[in-house]
Amino acid sequence: MQQESQGLPQWGDDPLSAFMSSADFNIRACALNYPDVYEVQQRAHGLLARIGEILEVDPRDAHLGVPRFLFIRSHAAVLAAMRLAMSGQGVEAQPVLRTAIEDAWYALHVARDPGPPARARMWWDRDISLQATQTCQAEFTAGNVRRTHEGLDAASAAAMHRLYQDTITLGGHPNERGVASSLRIDRGLDAVRIGVGILHAGTVAQVAALKRAVDVAIGIAKTVGLIYRERFRIAGIGSARCARNASPTGKTSAPRTRSGLSGMAHVKLSRYAAPLARRTRPAPPDSTVPSLLASGSDLPLPPRASETHGLAPLRRRLVHELVWTRAGGHPRAG
Repeated sequence: MQQESQGLPQWGDDPLSAFMSSADFNIRACALNYPDVYEVQQRAHGLLARIGEILEVDPRDAHLGVPRFLFIRSHAAVLAAMRLAMSGQGVEAQPVLRTAIEDAWYALHVARDPGPPARARMWWDRDISLQATQTCQAEFTAGNVRRTHEGLDAASAAAMHRLYQDTITLGGHPNERGVASSLRIDRGLDAVRIGVGILHAGTVAQVAALKRAVDVAIGIAKTVGLIYRERFRIAGIGSARCARNASPTGKTSAPRTRSGLSGMAHVKLSRYAAPLARRTRPAPPDSTVPSLLASGSDLPLPPRASETHGLAPLRRRLVHELVWTRAGGHPRAG
């Protein structure tokens, strides 16, 4: 993917343009301030890009292209979630990661059709009539597609399901923990001010969202590997060092030895919690994220922004404040 010229005009001075500019700034600052985290993201993208390459041609496709199309959409969703999280919108990244998981599950469910291409036709014809819509909805429930995964690989299905539930808890549905992860509470004598983060960069929650995106990418690779076992074997995807052979530059090459899905560096969020918590409040409700990564070295603690490129994502934050007076009787105002 070639980078486009940077000769575009500057953003305007209206509020929406200011938001877009700040989001762009945060994305770049995140990559510069947390280079080790960004390298893991690059490797996850490289892995999915390599899988996309080996799925470009399928002369014997019995499923009308559906699994391959859905894999590409799943990869695209992971990239979108990374971009949202890097900008400071980690909560908003969660429903996108949920979609990425569902795309992979749908692909597997179609590919395991006992009478192809029945499920593929059902999927393509979903909106031709009300009855077709209802039939497709009944077939492609989250429970059905997850059980297809469980029947093939119970361990990776359980890990993927935990990630799926995490995305729902932390923003995929409008639940408390997703909202709470971006709050800042200031208690005064007469009122409580609660800041709700829109761009909420430089936090443990941001790094957690990025780690979750990498975990989902590995889960997608494992799920799609159940469809194209032989292709993965020929391409050398499936054993000891797969993720390390995906170049951070985005360029991929066939490895000399067989490679696997367990070599991605493991992000230990406790290493980030202390320095970031001093600059961010409240701390995210959960700093332990279920991981699909079986092995790998911990990422080192990134240097503070002032020690690297002078970029501080916390300077580009957008927060809306809500105020409750003590007399207002808000249940948590005391």
